[in-house]
Order: sequence, then C-alpha cells, then structure tokens
Amino acid sequence: MLRWGPLGPWGQALRTNPESSRHRGKGRAPILEHESKLPSPKDFGVKSRTRLPFLPALLVLGVAFGACTDDGPSGLGGREIDDGGGTDPPGLGGVSLPRMWVQDLRSPLRVSEAPGAILVTDSRRQLVLQLDPGTLRHENAVYIDGKPLGVAYWDPFLFVGNSKRQTVEVYHGHGGRRLNDFGHGRVGYPSDIAIDHENTRVLVVDGRDKDVKVFTPSGESLLTFGGSGGGELDNPIGVAVDSVRQEILVTDYGNLSADGYASVKIYGFDGAYRTEISGAGTCGAGICTEGFSRPQGVAVGDDGRIYLADALLGKVLIYDRETLQRVGQIGDREFTPFATDVAVGEGGDLYIVSNRAREVRVIRRGTAR
Repeated sequence: MLRWGPLGPWGQALRTNPESSRHRGKGRAPILEHESKLPSPKDFGVKSRTRLPFLPALLVLGVAFGACTDDGPSGLGGREIDDGGGTDPPGLGGVSLPRMWVQDLRSPLRVSEAPGAILVTDSRRQLVLQLDPGTLRHENAVYIDGKPLGVAYWDPFLFVGNSKRQTVEVYHGHGGRRLNDFGHGRVGYPSDIAIDHENTRVLVVDGRDKDVKVFTPSGESLLTFGGSGGGELDNPIGVAVDSVRQEILVTDYGNLSADGYASVKIYGFDGAYRTEISGAGTCGAGICTEGFSRPQGVAVGDDGRIYLADALLGKVLIYDRETLQRVGQIGDREFTPFATDVAVGEGGDLYIVSNRAREVRVIRRGTAR
C-alpha cells in the first residue's frame, strides 16, 4: 500500500530503484499532441493501420519485463523493499517512500515523456524502457543494437540516438518496428534528442562534433549550430526546446582543459546564440549561489522554470525562465547521485534519472499542501 507524506508545494514523491535498497515510483506522463503536419508511417514504407496502444507487448530478444505487483516481478529478479519511516528529499520537505517491487536498471541515462508512458534509455542493457506512468514498472522495451543515448517520442515515432552505430534510429511507436535511421557519419555521439513541434524538426546534440544538428523527421539535414559563429559549444550534452519563447537550450560542460565554466547556452530557433546561464557561482548582496560544473539533461516546464540535472552535484537546479536566476534545487549526492536527466510531466511532475543509483525518481507536484 502506498504511503504519502507532506511535501510542501509538491504533492508526492516516488522513487524507483534496482538492485540496491531503493525504490521505483512514478506519476502521469504528459500527453503529446498529435501534429497533423508530421509525416505518416507511409513515408517510411509502413502501411497504415488501426492505432494500437503505445509500444504494445514487446518482448525483445527474450527479455521479458514482469509487472510490479504484490506477487513480485518476473524476468529481472526484483525484490520487495520497504524503507519504513520515510525520506526527506533535500529542498522539498518530508516524504514517505512506497512499498514496491524493484527491477534492475544497469545504466539509465535519458528520460522522456510520451503518451501514457515515460521512456528511459539504458545504455548497458541496450534498451529503451517504457515505464508505466502510475508505478514506473517496466511495461515494454525496445532493444537497440548498439548504445542508446538520447530518446524522444513524436507520435507515432520513437527517435533514439545510437552512439555505437553513430546514427539516429526511428522506430514505430505503435509496434516497435525499426523504420529508418539517419545521420550516418554525421552524428558521432547523439547524447540527447529534442523535438521542435512548431517547425517539425528533430534536434540532436552531437558530442563528437560539439554542435547541435537539426533534421526533418525523415532524416533530411536542415541546420547545424553551436560549432562556430558565436555561442560555440565546448562539450554539449543535453538539449531542450522552449516552444513558448521559441528558444533552444543546450547544456555544455565547457572547456575542461582550459578551466572554462560549464553553462546552459540558449539559442533562437534559427540557431543564433542569444544568452546563457553560467555555471560559475555568484555572490551579491551578501548572498552566494552555488555554481555547477557537470550539467546533463535540461527541461523547460509550463511553470516558467528551467530544470537542470547536474551529475557532479547530484541535484536538479531550478531557474526562473525570465531572469535566468536560480530559484531552487532538488536532491543531493545521497538522494539523486549522478543525476543525468530530468523531464517535466503533466501537472509539473518531475522525473529524475540517477545513473549511479540506477533508478528513476518521481517528484509529483501537488496543488495544495
């Protein structure tokens, strides 16, 4: 039975976890609007058919993911864990963790929302996992022949960055069949992917070429930015799209060999550099703000805030979208060690990937205390 505790302005928190003594949990995922101007499956040689539930019942290479029920999971050797008392997520207030079955994640990296699901890439297991919105149990999975990194869903297509094959692969989201791949030789390390719905574009961060490449959903190259011409990227990692302000946010480690600061660089939809959030700590009016040095995933919420996962700090840093000033943070090296990504779900729910803990945490935003 789930037990919830007070969480200030945040309603609930769930944590999913693997082989260690932690947990799994989850909230609802936002529903992505279907874009009529998107290419149809016919563009990839797929005959149209009746819409099926997202990624239905995929048993890939004999890997079966059992349900997280009171009877226990099958397939991955989950076990029941009960923390008993409760845990206080730093920056949020008290919360009780639920009694749940947990299953094995090996190296979770990126998280993305999809209709009725949360998607997580696991590079060591070579999988894109579909997690149930309410429980974070493993529902289905797609096997990736290589090393999956970035992931994004654009109904009905699943885009996955494969660093081993140096491509972006396209799968049919209502069946899991691989339809296409693009970027051969042009995308060396596709560490993250975001969707620009307004302009029907797929944005890919390339860690090898240190830039952002923009494609049509079918793989036609449209634009490359961040490599030169102002706002040069040193070591880009994550990307997010702000459709309201028509801007693209890219996380950057900075020049590690020249003591350069990490940053979140902000570009227009045309790829022109606009401004950035510096990772250097600041002090003013007697108040000092901690900096950051290993930014990973980034997300923009409907609440006018930017959420930035920092692996070294093990935190999700929160910035005001208008002023770009730090307004809060979630987690620490104990709560979310080596945080590699964050996604904002429906109602402001946060999904945080902790690579070192091999788990996905969910912080549910409530409307009242």
